Amino acid sequence: MKYWIKSPSISKTEAIQYITLALLIYSAIYLVFCEIHMPSVDRNWWRDIQLSEAELRDTSLIKKITVENIEQDNLSYCNDQSIMGFFKKILFGQKQVPFGCANRSWLDFKSRFKPGDELWTFRYSWNSGPLASGYIEGFCIVRKSKIIRTWATESVTS
Repeated sequence: MKYWIKSPSISKTEAIQYITLALLIYSAIYLVFCEIHMPSVDRNWWRDIQLSEAELRDTSLIKKITVENIEQDNLSYCNDQSIMGFFKKILFGQKQVPFGCANRSWLDFKSRFKPGDELWTFRYSWNSGPLASGYIEGFCIVRKSKIIRTWATESVTS
């Protein structure tokens, strides 16, 4: 068999090392490209539930709380089981962040907080007959005695 290009032969160990290095470089480039250029799918979309005016009137404010207390009490790791999550752990390490994998959604909610606003825990319950009832619990931003934004931490229906 004729070869177009003559090259020195390499051992199997060297070939495996080159392939491994190439895969690691490719994975790192892919990870950076995905993080910078492609929007992530937010699996925590359900947390940003906006209640109607009527629902807000029936919402129970439970306890006034600070952002610092919430973040300190809800530190967790993001257990992302995807391939991208695996490479993120290898390349960047894993650290605890407020609300773990929901951190991006939390930061979006927190960015709407303005000076003078208050942060409260809330609970909204509903009962639409014997087959439809449930509740939503979470945090809400109160501005001038009015709930302007909610962020759910738990949603249960039955």
